[in-house]
Amino acid sequence: MNFDLLQRLMGRFFPGRTRGAGAQGAGIALAEPLPCPAAPARPRPSGRLIRAPRRERPRPAPQPEAPPAMSAPSRPKRPWPEGLEESFGAYAAEDADMGAALRADLGQRLEALRKHLGGVEPDLVSLLERLGGGEIAETIPQIPAAAQRALSLTLDLETPTHELVSVFEGDPSLTQALLKSANSVYYGASESCSSIRNGIVRLGRKALRNVLLTQVLTGLVCRPGRAFGRMPEEVWEHLSASAPLARCIAPAFNADPEEAFAIALLHDVGKLVFFEAAAAARRKERRELSVGDLESLSLCLDVLHEPLGGLAMERWQLGERAVRLVATHHRRRPGSADRFPLGEAIFVADRVQLAEQGGSVDLDELWLAGRLNGSDVRAAKLLEVYYAQND
Repeated sequence: MNFDLLQRLMGRFFPGRTRGAGAQGAGIALAEPLPCPAAPARPRPSGRLIRAPRRERPRPAPQPEAPPAMSAPSRPKRPWPEGLEESFGAYAAEDADMGAALRADLGQRLEALRKHLGGVEPDLVSLLERLGGGEIAETIPQIPAAAQRALSLTLDLETPTHELVSVFEGDPSLTQALLKSANSVYYGASESCSSIRNGIVRLGRKALRNVLLTQVLTGLVCRPGRAFGRMPEEVWEHLSASAPLARCIAPAFNADPEEAFAIALLHDVGKLVFFEAAAAARRKERRELSVGDLESLSLCLDVLHEPLGGLAMERWQLGERAVRLVATHHRRRPGSADRFPLGEAIFVADRVQLAEQGGSVDLDELWLAGRLNGSDVRAAKLLEVYYAQND
């Protein structure tokens, strides 16, 4: 073990603390940690901080008639209004019929939002009625047939490779995505790969599934209209950036890295389903939807995206565990971390990625809020390496 490296990591992510024989890394007595790098001149909360490198993304010039670009935060910036509880209690991770429980929970949330909005925002209220009017199956977009077939095959580890090859041969876009990943540095592409069969073997079934999911979600980024600004694109940017972070820190939670990538890529997909419902309403009514209060729109996204995402996992037949993890990724119940350590990696990756947009993550607060059992020290070390390699 490189003790100098460990000391530097402790100094960066755990200022003011030392770890001796009784702490994680037992038997290693560490000297006083090195001071944290100088922070920008702005208030910072006390505690252990991860400051992710700010990643600026180019944005197109706004159109004259369009509203300013808007963000779609993963959670409200302030407490939910009275009457809207973050945990509605309509279902739990132990429910036998998760699909039925999710539909009941979605109905409860839709009704609470309708009462909260009252007579204002008629287009939003109409959209909520559309989601709760028995049209949810039609609202969730179906995966293209080739991608759905390939996803089903990757879930069965006994599937012969030649069956996967035949699916990819029939879809040039899937083939292109496969070969691009197979030739990436992450998968040890020391030699060029131009064969579908070799690409499948090089990636393995779990990584192959992630290639398919990335391709599918890219096609779900729709344009619901000017009232929504860049929200769909920003949600996709968050998902695609959270996935490699989750894969990076998964070992700190004893979770499978490729599974962590997949669930992180999907965790906010319920927001994309909401945007698809808005786009469908726009097409049906042949007019732009009107949203006067952006906070009301963000609130609808925050309240609805978990059950909508879980129902999307069910329709896409991605397995019960994916349904449960996506549907509960913000709600940390006592004991749930023992059953789903993968959920811890998603929880942390989500918060750390949001910090890339300007901010910091306090590990003490994060571990307490999430009731996390994973190794905070190892997560900090893995993130340090990740950002060093991706700066």
